[in-house]
Amino acid sequence: ENTKTETAKQEFSESEVLDLLKQAHNLYDTKEYKSALNKLAQFFEFSTRKRDEAFFLQGQIYEADSSVKNIKLAIDAYRNVTKNYPASPYWDDANKRIIYLTKFYLEGR
Repeated sequence: ENTKTETAKQEFSESEVLDLLKQAHNLYDTKEYKSALNKLAQFFEFSTRKRDEAFFLQGQIYEADSSVKNIKLAIDAYRNVTKNYPASPYWDDANKRIIYLTKFYLEGR
């Protein structure tokens, strides 16, 4: 079973893995949130780069007004950015979203 996983990982080139992230962005833009989350799951399985961007997008998806909306998961995704990627260009925006969502959804207004 492990050999299958290793083989599958080798079948994805870096550009194909990054294309999964691009597809997730496009699905988010067209409000196809469940499909976007599925693409991100594939991306996380194979990626080594741009994970901060993917976690930020995941937070945006979970924050969107849809059937997949989950504020706690959105905060978790944003925290992944702030805890693991301190030099990320998404750090400031992720931190702002954590503060906002915690204040208005978890602590009440």
